[in-house]
Amino acid sequence: MADNGYLAVQLDEANLRNNGTNIRRKAEAQIKEAGINNLYLAIGYLHWVESDDSSKERNSPLLLIPITLTHRMDQQGAIKNFIISYDEGDLEPNSSLKLVLESQFDIKLPFINEGESVTSYLARIQNLIEKKPRWGVKPAAHLGFFSFTKLRMYEDLDPAKWPSSNPLEKNELVQAILEGTERQEDQPRYGSVEVDDDHKQAHEIPLVIEADSSQHTAILKVQEGKHTVIEGPPGTGKSQTITNIIATSLAAGKTVLFVSEKLAALDVVWSNLNELGLSDFCLELHSNKARKDQLHQSISQRLRKKFQAPTNLVSLKNEWEASKDLLSTYVRTCSEQSGPKEAPLYSYFGRAVALREQDLPSLRSSFKKIPKNKESFNRVHSHPIEEASGR
Repeated sequence: MADNGYLAVQLDEANLRNNGTNIRRKAEAQIKEAGINNLYLAIGYLHWVESDDSSKERNSPLLLIPITLTHRMDQQGAIKNFIISYDEGDLEPNSSLKLVLESQFDIKLPFINEGESVTSYLARIQNLIEKKPRWGVKPAAHLGFFSFTKLRMYEDLDPAKWPSSNPLEKNELVQAILEGTERQEDQPRYGSVEVDDDHKQAHEIPLVIEADSSQHTAILKVQEGKHTVIEGPPGTGKSQTITNIIATSLAAGKTVLFVSEKLAALDVVWSNLNELGLSDFCLELHSNKARKDQLHQSISQRLRKKFQAPTNLVSLKNEWEASKDLLSTYVRTCSEQSGPKEAPLYSYFGRAVALREQDLPSLRSSFKKIPKNKESFNRVHSHPIEEASGR
């Protein structure tokens, strides 16, 4: 590095511009799509071989510094230079290399100490491997993408990292995934819980977004502690269902971990909860919001936050119950057998719609004088409905 803060690279201007632009666009796309910055400045490389007689030599980075890559334009709009900035994330060890060294060579790779210089750290690594022939440390630096997400999943499955009170092999969810669960025939199926069903627990679910019967049943299954898979193409209400599940779980005093491979899914659900005034109960742990300073600030804001108890919740619930009873009464009334054909009342409405295009000028006015019940209907003669029904 020169005194003026510029890095020397082994590329001509055209290749530097192309490579830098491609790296910057890829990094921005990853952050936008997954909310993760995988762009690092790798400093220091371990030169090693798998065995003394191996002809394949390997070079693995030792220290990974998360960075952002931006560019500066000249007056003509062309890229003048690129700017490498520390993105304030945590320094990362090479977790894959660390695992290989421990499992295959019984070497514990240390991490850089706070305040320790890179030169000192690389010297420690050199002392650690001095007895390994053909091994060494190279003081080089490269810009590249490194991802350890799958390795972290592997490490989470290490039984030694699980508490003795809840070992991995005894965890209920792990057992359900690996061994499956017995299906109980009395469990509600999707679409089986309707608004007028006599299902006390279903009607006590505090929905925050409209839900149809299948979504309502899925929420009920989750509240009952059932393992549930919700499938459907885009636009079928999966995000709304997840929003309801999170809100109802909060109301029950539970905590929810919502994980998604796509950042867009997290943003949609968070936006729904924010519009409902529930974002204060959501702690975002992705992208730049997962940094320590942002995380501490977010937690501090929630600790100082005060909430008022709802004042009209009881009256709103009573109003909702009254509206539900009114609608249920209407549905039951329309389903009652009546009229000359002893058919449901709604069937006559359908018949009227079918006859609407026919030349029956008195039909509309006759519906205004329709008898109130079956007995009154049977006493009426020469009524258009009677004639239309073919009696």
